[in-house]
Amino acid sequence: MKKEKLKEKEILYCKFFSIYREPCLSAEAAGYSNPKRAARKLMVRKDIEKYIEKLTISKPSLEEVASGLRRIAFGSNADAISLSLQENPKTLDLKSLDLACVSEIKVQKGNVTEIKFFDRVKALEKLASICREDDGDGAESFFKALQKSAKEFEGAED
Repeated sequence: MKKEKLKEKEILYCKFFSIYREPCLSAEAAGYSNPKRAARKLMVRKDIEKYIEKLTISKPSLEEVASGLRRIAFGSNADAISLSLQENPKTLDLKSLDLACVSEIKVQKGNVTEIKFFDRVKALEKLASICREDDGDGAESFFKALQKSAKEFEGAED
C-alpha cells in the first residue's frame, strides 16, 4: 500500500497540535469547518500521530505550559461530564475528547465513572506566577513567542 502525503490542512493541524496539545482547538486553528469531528478523525490516524511526534519537542516551552494552565483554568468540562453519563465509558475513544481539566478517571463496578478534576484555582495561581515572572511587556513576549513558533514551522516543513 502506497503511503500518501499529508494534506496541507492536516500538516497545519499537526503543527497547531504540537503547540496547543488540544485536538479541537488545533482543528479550529487549522481551518476545519467542524473542528470536533475533524479532531476525532485525525487523532486516530497513525500518520498524523507520527507527524505530531516528529514536531513535538520533548521539553515544553513556557508558552506551552501557560497554554496548558489556561486550558485547565478556563477550559470546558463538557466532554468529561458527557463521559460520566455514558452507560459504557470503556467503549469510548478517549483521544477524541477534551479532557484537559481531568486529573483522574476511574470506572468502577456497574460502569460507575468517577472523574476528578484539576484544581482551577491552583492553575490560575500558577498562571499568574508565570505572568509575574515574565520580565518585560506581556505583549512583547507574546509576539516574540509567535515569531519563534513561525520560524519553527518554517523549519519543520520538509
